[in-house]
Amino acid sequence: MLLERYILNKVIFLALFSDLSLKNNHKLNLLLY
Repeated sequence: MLLERYILNKVIFLALFSDLSLKNNHKLNLLLY
């Protein structure tokens, strides 16, 4: 389902960017939402 893909992608993004600083992560979240 589309929703499942969206959730999976969000989990992957969080995993990939977890090592970045909080500021960069916040900027990415703003771009993704």
